[in-house]
Amino acid sequence: MRINTIEELLDWEDNWLERDGLDEGVERNAWLEEGVELYKQFIQMDKREPRYSITLSELYLEVGRDEKIKKGNQLRAYETLRLATIHAPNKPDAFYHLSFVLAKEKRRWEAVLFYGNEALEKGITSSKQIKLLCNLALGYARLGYISKSLKLFEEARKLDVHTDHDWFIELYSDRIKENRREPILLKEINEKRKFVSREDYTAVIDDAMDGKCVVLDLTKENKFFRAIKDDIRLERKEAEILGYLMDHSMTSCPKKRIEESVWDDRKVSASAVDNIVLTKENTKEDIEMVCQLLSNLNIPTFWVDSNKFQVLLNRLPISMMKKIMNVRGQEFPVRMEGYHYRWRAFAQRRFGIKVNALDLDPQVSMMVKMLNLAGVTTLAGCNGHHRYSPNFQLSGVFQGAWFKVIQDKYFTKCVLHYKWNVHFGNQSGSSIIAEKIPNECWDMNKIYQDTVQMAVVIEKHADEIRQLKNQTFKRDGEMKKIGKRFVLEEDYAGLIDWMRELVR
Repeated sequence: MRINTIEELLDWEDNWLERDGLDEGVERNAWLEEGVELYKQFIQMDKREPRYSITLSELYLEVGRDEKIKKGNQLRAYETLRLATIHAPNKPDAFYHLSFVLAKEKRRWEAVLFYGNEALEKGITSSKQIKLLCNLALGYARLGYISKSLKLFEEARKLDVHTDHDWFIELYSDRIKENRREPILLKEINEKRKFVSREDYTAVIDDAMDGKCVVLDLTKENKFFRAIKDDIRLERKEAEILGYLMDHSMTSCPKKRIEESVWDDRKVSASAVDNIVLTKENTKEDIEMVCQLLSNLNIPTFWVDSNKFQVLLNRLPISMMKKIMNVRGQEFPVRMEGYHYRWRAFAQRRFGIKVNALDLDPQVSMMVKMLNLAGVTTLAGCNGHHRYSPNFQLSGVFQGAWFKVIQDKYFTKCVLHYKWNVHFGNQSGSSIIAEKIPNECWDMNKIYQDTVQMAVVIEKHADEIRQLKNQTFKRDGEMKKIGKRFVLEEDYAGLIDWMRELVR
């Protein structure tokens, strides 16, 4: 089999990523198997880059049509990450992922602790550090070192200054409790959940089936929520979320509402329930953080599916809406590969990247999401925190020039409070920066109004913008040479004029 060059592999990767999002089944498995072959070749080209090994291991854990294949792929995932730790011994990422893979597949807990502690020593930071401490706490608990486990949980909570990871920490605490293999009982909506002894288990289940209480049953590999002559089988993650909600006095999922809308098949009027669907453009972390946010604000909700929930209120107070709108963003790592700056990445990629909405400042999150939806790869956004200019970081020079063309073509009817100008030469290649009148203070409401107004326009024309770019720019040939020449000469005005002429 011919080994591709690194440039060919990067082209292949772009094409492969564009086809992400296929449904489960044969097509999805074929896409995963193609990814396995792609990243195996990447590793042959560069064994010292952890990104390739981490991605390959994740693909191994997902691919497979039957248990025998899946078991073999779990071993391959482990071996891929283990080799990555050898080839890049000073980088923490492969050690971090290997600790979680071993814990998930229930291998030796001593190995979980070894790789986890290695990742800590090699400098794993921020969100990953907090999550790793929880995984280590679970490992120590499984080996019987409860005191050490509790200390690690306490350390994770201290690092979680803004309680952004409280949900994750609670889930791992629950996994330790779950090892007791006892059901969790909730009798009334104002009562905390509690553990039930094995002796009382049968009587409790009978009470649940008679409608006297509801039970979250964690005693077996398959988890069940039992009540009123029926039960619902839950995925592990669903059971963990429900257990977490029950730990908080069922504030976000009242027993009566569950009975009415699930078991009795009673229709709830549209005026009483808001149905909210989190689309595929949202990340997994987005959905988890929305669940956590609603729980923290004590907003009663019922999750119909993993990405769909109902707000169990006739009216949400304005004060509560303001709390949601003003949730503070947090710092998060932004990784730029060399090929992100190139013409090929700009011309070929249809969509941008997925960024966690709740990691962003609320005034800019919608704009970041819609720019990426329209194919303008946007890494991050910041509201300026009253001290600096609000801005959006774009991926490379070509994305900045393209946004300027979009701005001139589609924003003519926008009435904005600030001027939003494209700047070049920053670390990411280009950025959109707001400009105000001298001596004027930044107004968060005006920033929010501006970005939402622009985001609405972009969302309306997103399909058209993607199609226009795809039809106009070709990744190779003379067009590539012209675009690169403008960048090398730092003739950004010339680049914008050239793009503008091409789309007319």
